[in-house]
Amino acid sequence: MTSSYNARPLLALQSWGAVTALGHSAGQTLSSLLGGLSGFQLQHLPELSAEPLTCAPCRHALGIGQEQGAQRLQPLLQSALAEALERLPLPERPPVRQSHLLCLLILPCWVDADMSRRLERAAEQTLAAHPIWPLLGRRQGCTALQGSGGAAHALRRAYAELETDPHLQHIVIAAVDSWAEPSVLDKAAREGLILSHGAAQGTQGFVAGEAAACLVLRPCASVQHLPPGGFVLHRPGLQDNPSPRWPSAIEGDGQALNTAVEQALSQAGLKAEHLSHLASDMDGSGWRVMDELRLQQRALAGCTQDASVLRIAEQLGQTGAAALPLMWAMLAEKEARHIERVNAALTWSLGMDQSTAAVVMERSPRRAARWAPGAPSHG
Repeated sequence: MTSSYNARPLLALQSWGAVTALGHSAGQTLSSLLGGLSGFQLQHLPELSAEPLTCAPCRHALGIGQEQGAQRLQPLLQSALAEALERLPLPERPPVRQSHLLCLLILPCWVDADMSRRLERAAEQTLAAHPIWPLLGRRQGCTALQGSGGAAHALRRAYAELETDPHLQHIVIAAVDSWAEPSVLDKAAREGLILSHGAAQGTQGFVAGEAAACLVLRPCASVQHLPPGGFVLHRPGLQDNPSPRWPSAIEGDGQALNTAVEQALSQAGLKAEHLSHLASDMDGSGWRVMDELRLQQRALAGCTQDASVLRIAEQLGQTGAAALPLMWAMLAEKEARHIERVNAALTWSLGMDQSTAAVVMERSPRRAARWAPGAPSHG
């Protein structure tokens, strides 16, 4: 199902990259997810508890895994960004000198101003190494946003810039987050937020994960103008809870998530029955389960029972600001590797804070001459 609802320009996905506890690339991560692997490891914090904690660090990308602050986030961010740029096809002819680039970073809430500046510089250095960089007429420095809903806010910002800047041709959205950073993990464990080893499904708490994901977007007239296998990210739905969702003594009613999803579907001009895929940061925590159950009874009541479901947190832990971009990368990777046909996917992130965000990702209605398992193609 495709939509001609939105006559305004859309943002099409050109390339992507990712680093997670299950892989140092988007393809490796997807293969591990499909293989049922888990990035979970046990970590002892003897000063807090005799019971080990479950976490999902990116040890393969970080060496011993004890790096802290920006030193921990920087290699993850640059690796995901480098993969996205490496997969970006160079134009057949140089872009016009007036082409503009916008780079939006989404960082953890615990990053301070000095860390943010360091990560912005690192991202700019990685961008500068790509051959297309010197061909652009104007390059905007990286702008940082924070939090689990940051990617959706970045997407909204990109659409706003697109409507005011006719020369904007390249949009980079890069996110990195870590709950496994030693000081962050220690603080979360002391506050009783981290799931302990052997805890039953449905109990409160989460697995501390970390990841980075990057996407390169470009304007397009409509979904119909995309090549076969191409995707657009529609304008996001955003809705804040009146108070932090968890931990909280106030039982939520799921309305913020439902409203965000309704907005996202409306922005895409689609209904629940048009969705082929669902993706969320569900990790089995009781409060997330309740909100998703209410969502299924409300905005998603018309969704087909055949819709494929991707819950990355069940194998990667909570990845915070990187969760939404990671979902987009994994869905695009499925299509690119001819693993699964993705028509229209609803993705959402339910933050522990007040933020709730949802985005619809829609594939081009045009079909390739043959769709069968084979090598990736990024159209």
